[in-house]
Amino acid sequence: MDDFAMQATIGFRYVTCDNCGSNESRFLFSGPDRLRGLPGQFSVVQCCVCNWIRQNPRPVDADLQKYYPDDYASYAKAIEDEKWFWNRWDRNYGVKKQRKSVERFVSLGRMLEVGCGTGLFLNEMQQRGWFVTGVEPNQYASSYARKRFDLNVFQGTLKEYDAAPESFDVVCAWNVVEHLPRPAQDLRRMQVALRKGGLLVMSVPNLGSLDLRWFGESWMGWDLPRHLYLFPSDALEKFLERNAMRIIDRRTVDSSYYHFLLGAQSYLRDHTMISRQNIDFLFRVARQFPLRIVTAPAFWLLDRLGLSPILTYYIRKD
Repeated sequence: MDDFAMQATIGFRYVTCDNCGSNESRFLFSGPDRLRGLPGQFSVVQCCVCNWIRQNPRPVDADLQKYYPDDYASYAKAIEDEKWFWNRWDRNYGVKKQRKSVERFVSLGRMLEVGCGTGLFLNEMQQRGWFVTGVEPNQYASSYARKRFDLNVFQGTLKEYDAAPESFDVVCAWNVVEHLPRPAQDLRRMQVALRKGGLLVMSVPNLGSLDLRWFGESWMGWDLPRHLYLFPSDALEKFLERNAMRIIDRRTVDSSYYHFLLGAQSYLRDHTMISRQNIDFLFRVARQFPLRIVTAPAFWLLDRLGLSPILTYYIRKD
């Protein structure tokens, strides 16, 4: 389907704020799909009552799926199938970093991952002795996770899965909550699924990041139209407190370097006359190991100051 045809078939609908139910909002900006380059213009507003940020109007659910092709980043194949050693090492390091961050608080138990993709993190946890379950709406990704890793993965939404109350020690949602059409409802479902004293781990774009200040509307944390909601830290904390959840830690787990490059790449495309081909070549070079090592101290400091593009929250059910 060409761009014009796809644009013509996108349906939009207006939505109220899922947190407070208000329809009052202030317009922030509109922009395209910068990550995939697929057609469409998408508007971002901020709720005047609770300050949650949402896409409004947004594509109807059936059309939104067009922006999640099978080669989407969350649907990556097994780490062992990577051709290059550096890519295998890098991806393996990232998954182990996620596991260790969880095991700082809970050493072993039953874990649910919401939006588990192709099951890379679930597989890591299962190999360490955890009893794991995944929920993944994408048919390709959920099927891959079951067949490749023999994982217990439910294809569908968290609402459709309908987890039993207090049935998990840990619920993880890595870079997922911002994609959910009804994040407030799904966060409450995660809270119900946790045992008392259980741990919710969620990573979301950081609206206090230095990348956002630098790149503005080109910041990849917006990721239109896939990111439907974003959460100011204080507004998120108030929501969690109202729902018997308490933030006990926040830190950077995702690669700040990689997300910085995505933002810089998008910014140059938007604000310079450099050809897309030359920009893409420049950033293929920038992703190589030597430059990443040289810049590591700067990004380490950025992470420690809470200015990284992605923040992971560790939340206790009270």
